[in-house]
Amino acid sequence: MANLRILVTSPALTQLPLLCSPSSVQTKSEFLHSATALGPSRCASLFQIKKQHFSNVRFSRTPVRASASTSSSGRNIARSLEGVQVLDPSGAKVSLTSLWENRKAVIAFTRHFGCNLCRKKAAVLEARKAELDAAGVALVLIAPGVPEQAKGFLQNNKFTGEVYADPDHAAYEALGVEKGFFSVVNPKSLVKLVQSIAEGFQTDWGLSAYKDTVQSGAWLQGGILVAGPGRDTVHYFFKEAEAGDEPNMDELMSACCATPAAAR
Repeated sequence: MANLRILVTSPALTQLPLLCSPSSVQTKSEFLHSATALGPSRCASLFQIKKQHFSNVRFSRTPVRASASTSSSGRNIARSLEGVQVLDPSGAKVSLTSLWENRKAVIAFTRHFGCNLCRKKAAVLEARKAELDAAGVALVLIAPGVPEQAKGFLQNNKFTGEVYADPDHAAYEALGVEKGFFSVVNPKSLVKLVQSIAEGFQTDWGLSAYKDTVQSGAWLQGGILVAGPGRDTVHYFFKEAEAGDEPNMDELMSACCATPAAAR
């Protein structure tokens, strides 16, 4: 089995998930202007005000970069996901680990279906779809939510991979993802948000307005797995430290698509 790489990056630029409403930001230029005018000091004041509304805030510890090359680490990750079920866009239940039981797959866990940074993540992975197909590797995206959101995501985005909903956030809890208000909202997040909008990635407010997203899904982070074939086989796991964290794509593609000779 290829070496397992468990990567947790240092704090990255993150996203303000649902901080602005459609009524308060009518155009991209208006948003960019207001975001720039806000500034780090105003952001800090705003975060202190917002904090009182979140009783379950968990501050993310500063993570460190780590790697592991033992197969036992991969098995532990896979076994933590045993029994977890996700829903396809039609509402049918699917065992999560069955998604890589008989094939190799890249599984992207995103924050929620309407998140603009998650739409960017999907687009970045979609851009490598031809390479994944050539290597016989499936591309899968999972987000907290319901099947209707998964269906809407497929309709509203040029994403040709498989999409599943995790309504109970069971996979996210099993993976021990970062979560909480300040894992999403911090001064650096404004920069990442503005960058993604400038690149053309907008928040899908229709998908973001679902009750489950507003109440909890927006405050969960995600990650990326490369797994299979075999339920217990995990080659790579990138765990997002904060919203907007991005894996090293060379490492990701090497984990999923490198030939055995190249992997050595």
